[in-house]
Amino acid sequence: MKKVFYTMIPFVMAMNMTGCTYQNEQPQPSAYLLEDRQTNEFASIASIAVKAVVAIDSVNSVEESIGSGVCVNEQSMVVTNAHVVLDNGVHTLTLSDGTQVQATVIYKNELEDIAVLQAKKSIPYLKLLSNPVMLGETVFAIGTPLNMTLRHTITSGIISATNRDIIVTSNTGNVTMKDLIQHDASINPGNSGGPLLNAEGEILGINTLKILSYEGLGFAIP
Repeated sequence: MKKVFYTMIPFVMAMNMTGCTYQNEQPQPSAYLLEDRQTNEFASIASIAVKAVVAIDSVNSVEESIGSGVCVNEQSMVVTNAHVVLDNGVHTLTLSDGTQVQATVIYKNELEDIAVLQAKKSIPYLKLLSNPVMLGETVFAIGTPLNMTLRHTITSGIISATNRDIIVTSNTGNVTMKDLIQHDASINPGNSGGPLLNAEGEILGINTLKILSYEGLGFAIP
């Protein structure tokens, strides 16, 4: 099983996806999960936000890749890492209640290690961050560490630093990843593509990297 856990270059997310087509794939508009929330309690928001997160199982004729993703708009588009999504693969999204939804790739950029999937059924979504990231603020990560048995694992921590530049060794050589968010919420292989959320349930970034030889050194693309 392929368990890759890295990214290449930070991205600027553009949800209009210029140049991408997905005729006959777009489901009915989905709902913003926290529109009518009745509480600001962290545990309650986390238990609601998990419904927008998917475990991704991507399989082609050669290999299988397990990762995570998050729905980001009412068109049920799911953002993940490009290395999670295999070429010529079948992509199955598993929701927190166990429901499985097929998806197609509508955007994939290997250089930036970003992919967007179009789910074939509606998935509730979370909004992108509307305020600046603050040092020390509470965050939580949701993803699929290691394998599908552990899907929708929630871990928490704080923002440890911002604007971190990290040198990563990949099969194409050394790459400097810029402006990453450093945090100490536990993440592991399989968390690739999953969201880093603030206490309001907004998406701060996409979890993408940890330093394996140390504890509490995780990074997300802002």
